[in-house]
Amino acid sequence: MLIAQLRLSLLAIASIAPQALALEFGGGGGIVTQGDDRLSPAIQGWMKAGRVLLSSTFIGEKNSAFAQQIAFPHMSYVAPLGKSKTIAASLGVGGMVARTSVQKFDENGNSSRKVTASAGLALGLNWTPQLSRRIRFRLSWDSLFIPPGISVLYITYGHMQSVTAGLGWDL
Repeated sequence: MLIAQLRLSLLAIASIAPQALALEFGGGGGIVTQGDDRLSPAIQGWMKAGRVLLSSTFIGEKNSAFAQQIAFPHMSYVAPLGKSKTIAASLGVGGMVARTSVQKFDENGNSSRKVTASAGLALGLNWTPQLSRRIRFRLSWDSLFIPPGISVLYITYGHMQSVTAGLGWDL
């Protein structure tokens, strides 16, 4: 009964607004800036359903006794710029989750690990021309602005930006 109601609801949504059920999945690589002077290689994955974009960019760093992994996921509303079918802007909320570990052992033999999280405003701009019927190229700029005073172990900054390129698949 519940499945029949769900199917009926999806058919009603598809008949009213077919683009609401359009899904796009994708991934690619790029560069992230942290603060004013740090560049790191990154990977990004995204899923777009209608005008809602879920995306996350991942970076990592390891130096002898220090390791850090950072993800900045965001959920945004996407709208085309002007009458363009390939250029769109996004506005939403995002966060940063950082896991830092230092291989300095305490008296019990445990290493130091810390996970921090913070939230902020996510902005983006992307260009997505269609390469074939189902494949799209995506070049995007995404930025996360974090309120002052929120920091991670060893690094304090108020924004992260990424420029990434990848391929997406329309389902």
